[in-house]
Amino acid sequence: MLGMPTSCVNRSSLAAFAEGPATTDQSRCPMWDPARDGLNNPPWCGPVVGTLPGSGLVLRRCFDGLVGLPDIIPDMGLTTRVLSVTVPVRDQDAALKFYVDKLGFEVRTDAEIWPGARLVEVVPPGSDVGLVLLPPDTELPVAVRLATEDASVAFERVQDLDVQLHDDHVVHIEGAPPMFYFADPDGNGLVYMQELDGG
Repeated sequence: MLGMPTSCVNRSSLAAFAEGPATTDQSRCPMWDPARDGLNNPPWCGPVVGTLPGSGLVLRRCFDGLVGLPDIIPDMGLTTRVLSVTVPVRDQDAALKFYVDKLGFEVRTDAEIWPGARLVEVVPPGSDVGLVLLPPDTELPVAVRLATEDASVAFERVQDLDVQLHDDHVVHIEGAPPMFYFADPDGNGLVYMQELDGG
């Protein structure tokens, strides 16, 4: 499979995937050599943004458009890091006092996202992963919050999985990154949140 050429695709049939020109000039398509370029992150290759049904190709955003590539390149992972894990608590004030005063956590967030929806997040000193303290009657997702480079791309990919989506689109809340809520096959809550510039 070494040196397998890519196959360029025509943007006119891929309007749902493209935001900008895609080339049909075969000379613009690079030769992919996994021994040279590496399997996980060829330097010219972006994330998967769709598939060509029946073609055996996945679409990756490359150069100034889309390129169809053989689906033997492992996809770059959607998840960049774990942001936080929800811990259900009976009383947010009591839990906050326990984690901060007794366990030495620091408060990362204590805010009312909307009326009646209080988000309390604490983090151990030096850690990037926080604990979100939520009561059982919360309207906020009881979930593991994960970071991703592009929430829209992640949403399209998750739609193709056999899992439950709690949001029918990427959610935009003022002051927060784009995000959406879904569940893994065992029903565990997951939220993808787009990485902000600077992480």
